[in-house]
Amino acid sequence: MVALKSFLNNPCLTQFNQLQADFEYNIQLLEGRDQELQQYDSDASLQAEALADCQRQLAELQEACEEARKGVYVLNVCVCVCERERERERVRKVAAHEDRARL
Repeated sequence: MVALKSFLNNPCLTQFNQLQADFEYNIQLLEGRDQELQQYDSDASLQAEALADCQRQLAELQEACEEARKGVYVLNVCVCVCERERERERVRKVAAHEDRARL
């Protein structure tokens, strides 16, 4: 019994028990941090996917915008051609009217 009492009061055993308790506490901390890091990895992956989707949508919209600009350019050219043709027709009518008036 005395040997057991002296063994239990040994400073090395006390220090060992404290180190073991500290080790278990640190393991729990590391496990919690591992879970936190896994969550960050998951969040980062989701954000990367969202960013890639936004970039894909932006590229599609830029392409559509460029196509629309080309369409507007073509329409402007058509309008210019139509206005030119109307002006020519007006000039012809005026010239024809003046010719008839001279006769």
